[in-house]
Amino acid sequence: MTAEVAERRRAEERFSTVAREWQTTFDASSDAFWLLDKNNRVIRSNRAADSHFSPSCASAVGQQCWTVAHGSCGPVANCPVKIARRTLQHATMEEERNGRLFLTTAHPLVDDDGQYAGAVHITTDITEQRRAEEALLASELQYRTLFESSRDAIMTLAPPSWKFTNGNPATLALFEVSSTEVFDALEPWRVSPEYQPDGRLSAEKAQEAIEIAMATGSHLFEWTHKRLGGETFPATVLLSRIEINGQMMLQGTVRDMTQQARAATERDKLEAQLRVAQKMEAIGTLAGGVAHDFNNLLTVIQANCHRLPKSA
Repeated sequence: MTAEVAERRRAEERFSTVAREWQTTFDASSDAFWLLDKNNRVIRSNRAADSHFSPSCASAVGQQCWTVAHGSCGPVANCPVKIARRTLQHATMEEERNGRLFLTTAHPLVDDDGQYAGAVHITTDITEQRRAEEALLASELQYRTLFESSRDAIMTLAPPSWKFTNGNPATLALFEVSSTEVFDALEPWRVSPEYQPDGRLSAEKAQEAIEIAMATGSHLFEWTHKRLGGETFPATVLLSRIEINGQMMLQGTVRDMTQQARAATERDKLEAQLRVAQKMEAIGTLAGGVAHDFNNLLTVIQANCHRLPKSA
């Protein structure tokens, strides 16, 4: 055996190995794959495609794609293969069949002269993916509604600068900020006095609080904040570690303790007024009962006045 023959055999063996590996991968895919010629006939079909499109026969090979996929004698409306042939760009189409949603993609194949030579036709069941997307969208809408309507000031902060990335309407009102864009340009220490009551720099203590929250998951503490108008106020702050789109961030919830104190005072006043009203109601009920008994007694006396002896 000459060296040339031996090299040719080794090349054939390598090609056969690659072909087997490719076929194994082709058949292992859960997506339905067709390889189409330039006349849109199926020349190669994987197991998923045979199961999906032609479970009653061995394969779709030799048939035009629209005959097997849609039972039609020509391309359907918005056919991705037809679009890919015209544009030489990949095209997609969604369609529902038997209560399931499928995405079909056609990737055009181009010959050495730049002409359409066929396409790779891929059909993917995206039912569960779409349901997950809809559930996520509903969850995000619910969170957005709660975020926007909350009376608590809720905001998010992102590393590495730890600037605010969002704030709900209650946050803008609390800090007297004109817009979300203005608020998003601020760091926590920009809405704080330079020093906290213990004499430490607000910037230094804020960084420390952020590190604790990131390390432990949450951190609740008291803080002195400052509105953009200059007024300072005591507050409670809860920092919670959250993940958004794969990024670890912090959510902050701030409550103005002066507002809470005022609310508590108003609540105490209302409760005191309610207690007074209840006492007055009780007194009124008691007085009404006494008057009723007195009237009954007076009626009896008046009814028996004629029986009393007359004076001389």
